[in-house]
Amino acid sequence: MRRVGPILQGLILEVSVGRDLYVPKFHLHNLCCPFPTLTLGVATRLQTYGGAPDFIDARWNDRHWKDAASRMREQSPLSLCDDLRVDEIIQMFQEYLTQLGEGYNYHLYENMVTLAVWCGKPEVARAKLDEAIQWTKSWPQYVLDQFKNREGNVEIWAATYGELIKNPDTVCRTAEEEMNRHKVGKLPMAELLY
Repeated sequence: MRRVGPILQGLILEVSVGRDLYVPKFHLHNLCCPFPTLTLGVATRLQTYGGAPDFIDARWNDRHWKDAASRMREQSPLSLCDDLRVDEIIQMFQEYLTQLGEGYNYHLYENMVTLAVWCGKPEVARAKLDEAIQWTKSWPQYVLDQFKNREGNVEIWAATYGELIKNPDTVCRTAEEEMNRHKVGKLPMAELLY
């Protein structure tokens, strides 16, 4: 795992129920969004050369791990070694949201908004928040009811993130607090290019 600005970027080996297979996954976690654990946001699985989901059999690990590592480097949606640009990360959140299809993962918008705020790009943050508000208008009533139970209504949620856009110090302070809470301050770092 490494830190790129307020973003944690890493690989995880997800173990199967039988504990004999594992699936390498690339993931991101945004420290600007408080959460009690590190999430596997925008998790992307390793694929076979033919494009199917792949796994590694623990019995053959010593023979196949180099190939899997090479494919993971090639398939990773973001570079695992180079500095990253904020627009690349926001685009990845956006693409992941699109891949979810009918999913209603508004947390991806929270990630985009807070990352843009942290980077000093209030116009990008506002555009993403406006896009999220528009998106919620297409939600069926049962989804709006679930959202209301978790976050209050859309207007309250939007106002909260609108205030964060006006107060970037709050977002930066949250990222610092989350970094300390999760003890990730000493991770290797790459630059986040704006």
